[in-house]
Amino acid sequence: MNYPEFHYKWEWRLRSSPERLWPFVADTNRFNRDTGLSGVRLADDAVEDNARQHLRLSKLGVRVEWEEEPFE
Repeated sequence: MNYPEFHYKWEWRLRSSPERLWPFVADTNRFNRDTGLSGVRLADDAVEDNARQHLRLSKLGVRVEWEEEPFE
């Protein structure tokens, strides 16, 4: 069964510059906490040889899993 694909785009006019906001949004643990997203966990096959991590969370009964690339 094919499901339709949806695309969304949000835009906001902010008073702060990207440079002033970056420390807040780049800290993903803080961002997740401040937005009410808790419980991000490593999946069973958590870390691959190339340092990618498989993460998961569940919110409102919806289970979400993704692969996170290594970063500096």
